[in-house]
Amino acid sequence: MSKNKNIHVVPRKGGWAVMKEGSARASGLHQTKAQATAAAKKIARRDVVEIVIHSRSGRLINSKMANAPLPPRDSNASLNSLMKPTLAPSDKARLWREWAASHPRNSRVMDDSAINRETIYGERG
Repeated sequence: MSKNKNIHVVPRKGGWAVMKEGSARASGLHQTKAQATAAAKKIARRDVVEIVIHSRSGRLINSKMANAPLPPRDSNASLNSLMKPTLAPSDKARLWREWAASHPRNSRVMDDSAINRETIYGERG
């Protein structure tokens, strides 16, 4: 189990709380969701964890990496774990090989004539 736990922004009576995953006590209480999210980002960047944002009803609405400019697009958990800097290089290599092995090897390769300005943009080019 990872030492660092994700940070949750959750509704609380009269405001919003920032809580570490599995914790019963809030790391901070804020009047607005924006203030709570900003505080959560600081903690998440320091601890290299994700921010999980909940709606006023408590339902999950968003999850993002504070250190990544864009959220991971691939839903494959083993590939997403490559983004965590705490993995040893040998673990990253193993996970990469597992991810690559899960994809078909008989995919067609596009030739150079299929990838040029005219085929991409047509007459707009």
